[in-house]
Amino acid sequence: SLERWVQKATNHYQAVQETIKEAQCLYRQYNLYAAIQYLVIEDQTFPHLVSSLRVVLNALQKYFAQKQCNIISFKQHLEC
Repeated sequence: SLERWVQKATNHYQAVQETIKEAQCLYRQYNLYAAIQYLVIEDQTFPHLVSSLRVVLNALQKYFAQKQCNIISFKQHLEC
C-alpha cells in the first residue's frame, strides 16, 4: 500500500541522514553537508569540497553495503 511505501521511504531517508550525521561527527575536518549541497544538489564546482564528498560517499556506500549483507543473510536464513 501507499502508506507502507511512504513509511519505508521515510525510514530509509532517516537512516541515510543518520549515517551522514555520524560521518560528520567522525570527520569534523570535512564539511560533508556542504559537499552534498554544492557538488551534488547544485552541481557547482568547488574543488576543495571533493575530498569531503569522497568521505560522505564512502560512508553511504558502507551503509548500503552493510544493509545489503543483512538482507542476503536474512534471505539465506529463511532458505535453510
